[in-house]
Amino acid sequence: MNQAVRSASAAAAAAHPRDLGLSANGLQRLRQVLLREIDQKRLPGAVATIARQGKLGFLEAFGVQEPAGGARIEIDSIFRIDSMTKPIVSVAMMMLVEEGCLFLADPLAKYVPAFADPKVAIEGDGGVELVPAERPITIQDLLRHTSGLTYECVGAGAVQLMYAEKGLPSTNQTNADRSDWQGCRCSASGPNVRRGSELLQPGHGFCLGFAVRTEPGMSVMPGSVGLYFWGGIAGTTFWIDPAEELYAMMLVQAPGQRDYYRALFRTLVYGALD
Repeated sequence: MNQAVRSASAAAAAAHPRDLGLSANGLQRLRQVLLREIDQKRLPGAVATIARQGKLGFLEAFGVQEPAGGARIEIDSIFRIDSMTKPIVSVAMMMLVEEGCLFLADPLAKYVPAFADPKVAIEGDGGVELVPAERPITIQDLLRHTSGLTYECVGAGAVQLMYAEKGLPSTNQTNADRSDWQGCRCSASGPNVRRGSELLQPGHGFCLGFAVRTEPGMSVMPGSVGLYFWGGIAGTTFWIDPAEELYAMMLVQAPGQRDYYRALFRTLVYGALD
């Protein structure tokens, strides 16, 4: 799709911010804060989007694509979204469920045989013991973060060290290579459901592919009960707030500051609602 077609498509779905309950002062404050962050060299650039009632009320690009300068960020600039692919894949998976192509209860091994006999790493004084998982990993486990699989960058335990030694993730490995190794020996906890997570603030939980706000007054982040969201490790973020008929997304590349910019953007967007 070329730029002219993209622009025409966006214009057709757009509305005046005032008609969508978006404050001109609030949107200007959003602009000023993002430009402040860029001027102070804390952020190279960003693309910010706000929509309400199914209409686009705000879409602007700020800054440049590289910290050293160079090309400006445009509204169609390409960003790494990392874990923001999870909601996209989850929607595709649920479409397959609706079409009768798979079940949430299906074991992962039905589609990836390497996970037919997963092991769980039990750390002790004598090192790591690999024991059989109590039950198979299911498709549902993958969608709600209860599979027991982990990343090498989220801790310094024995499993994370095993991942790092194996070079996971690596662009030199195929999906088959990773699956073969993970399926045999590298689950951190086994498939399990537990309440609470270091990934989420209080008052939130996991649904299928997204995090969802479940209780009012528990989190310091603004938003309604029923709001669902996710982000990527490089800093990209989006959320949908059905109660406010609100959708917002910010694309940045700021992995070391992602929590700060997610909170900042969320606060500024809700501050722009009339």
